[in-house]
Formats: sequence, C-alpha cells, structure tokens
Amino acid sequence: MSFFFPITSEYGRLLIFLFIAGLLGCLLYFLNILFSRTQVTIHKVSPYECGFAAFSDARGSYGVNFYVVGLLFMLFDVELILIFPWIFAIALLPLAARFTMYSFLVVLALGYLYELQQKAFDWVIDPF
Repeated sequence: MSFFFPITSEYGRLLIFLFIAGLLGCLLYFLNILFSRTQVTIHKVSPYECGFAAFSDARGSYGVNFYVVGLLFMLFDVELILIFPWIFAIALLPLAARFTMYSFLVVLALGYLYELQQKAFDWVIDPF
C-alpha cells in the first residue's frame, strides 16, 4: 500500500478537496493583503463601532426574563439541531430507536407547552 490514497477513492477526493480549499483560502488572503488599501482615520480607530459615543454604561442590568428566554432558546435550538441526523436516518433505524426519538419529541413538546403556559415568552411578543 502506498503512502498516498488513490485519487479515485473517497479519501483521495476528500484530500484533494481540502488541499484546493486551503490553497484557495491562502491565495485569497494574501491577495487581499497585497491589493487592499488601508487608510487609518480617526473614525476607524475610535472605540465606538456604531458611529456615536455611548450614552449609558454597558454594564447595566438586564431583566431576568432576558436570561430565561436566552436559556430557553439555547435549549430548544440545540435539541432541534440534534434531531436533524435522526430525520435523515429514520428509515434505517430499528423500532426501539424510533420509539425513543418519538418519546424525546413528546417531552420536548411538553416542555415547550409548559413554557407557553408559564408565559416565559410573553415579554418577547409585548415588551411594554
């Protein structure tokens, strides 16, 4: 067996793709450095990104609902991301795996309904 994979194998194609992608990324990076114009102005080096000075302290307090909705978003977002591989492999899974995933979806839906009942998302819809 030689050191290099044959080009016709799956790994050979992957290595060629990764090599070309890395080469293209490096090429574009160095072309940007070579041909871009940089002008340092007072606006570019100022600490304010939005164009005007800050009008209050950035360390102000937030309501606890902000954190609750943030955590709920992370929870449901991660769980939905974990469902995608299952969706594509559902036809190949045994019955026990399907039952487990359907049970997970039921628990996820019940959790979402509980959060709606507790009005955890109400401040997002009507903050005033």
